[in-house]
Amino acid sequence: MAAAEQFVLNPYLTWQREQGIPIHTGYFVEDLRTVPVGYWKERSANGAFIQPLECRSQRRGRFGDSER
Repeated sequence: MAAAEQFVLNPYLTWQREQGIPIHTGYFVEDLRTVPVGYWKERSANGAFIQPLECRSQRRGRFGDSER
């Protein structure tokens, strides 16, 4: 087993990848109605995951605040 396979840093992301549907990342989604989807066998429906990217200020609990 390779060293990278021994550790799972984010079990939720691992589960998302196993579902076989698109995972969209970014700072915003312009129109959710136009996001490409795939067939999600577990739910018997089309779907996609939206995974927003974090801003540095969000991790500190502030929005639009300067880092201090």
